[in-house]
Amino acid sequence: MRQRSDSKARLALNVDEEFANDRLSNRNRNHMNKDRIEGNVKQAVGSVKEVAGKVLENTRLQSEGKIEKAVGKAQAAVGEGKETVKKSVDALR
Repeated sequence: MRQRSDSKARLALNVDEEFANDRLSNRNRNHMNKDRIEGNVKQAVGSVKEVAGKVLENTRLQSEGKIEKAVGKAQAAVGEGKETVKKSVDALR
């Protein structure tokens, strides 16, 4: 039982590190549009679901979390693309 709780703690720490690294890489950007914000929220919710699924040994919840994280990353990328286009258009003006 002790070994299992240690692995759960390590798993939670790894997820927290990934989340913090994602946040730090986004910190350098000035403005976030709606798509990026919603995408980041979906990534966070997906991470929580994925960890909960691992802890509870619920593969369905874990899979839902992985899918939600992927959808969030895609949505955030769309938002980032929109920002890039907007900045380019603004630079032409």
